[in-house]
This record gives sequence, structure tokens and C-alpha cells, in this order.
Amino acid sequence: MHIARVSSAPGAKGIKEAKASGIKVTAETCPQYLYFTRDDVVRWGNYLKMTPSLKSKSDVNYLWQSLADGTTDAVASDHGLSPRDEKELDV
Repeated sequence: MHIARVSSAPGAKGIKEAKASGIKVTAETCPQYLYFTRDDVVRWGNYLKMTPSLKSKSDVNYLWQSLADGTTDAVASDHGLSPRDEKELDV
């Protein structure tokens, strides 16, 4: 099983537990989840609204740790273009 777009500490912890119990699972996160937090949405607005949503600084820190300890196996681009006019909508 492969889990994509891991964006939170609870998600990474679940993957770590699964691996420890012998479940064959791989996981990836994305650059945005390693850099931005929900606080950045205030400044950047819709440009940082995504699914899954951005989380807290403690989640970002845990995701970095999960990369370092091998819980998270890869960083993937998760590129999916959203047209600028859609990002600029007031939603």
C-alpha cells in the first residue's frame, strides 16, 4: 500500500505504527507540507488552499522527522495546475 500526500503528524505516526507492526506500506509527502503552515494561508490566501490542507508548525517539524527516520519514503511534487483565475476567487 502507498499513502500519498501525508500532511500531518497523526498521519505520519499512523504510518510509523503500521511499519513497526510489519505492514508493508510506503508513504510520501509534498514540498508544501514541509514548508508552509496554516498560518501562511492568512498571507497567501487561496494560493495556499489545497487538499489536504496545511497544518501546524509542529506537523511540519514532525514530517521532517518522519523523512529523517524513514517513516516517509519520498517527497513528491503532487503537481496539479490550478488556473490563476480560480485561485483568485473569493471562496
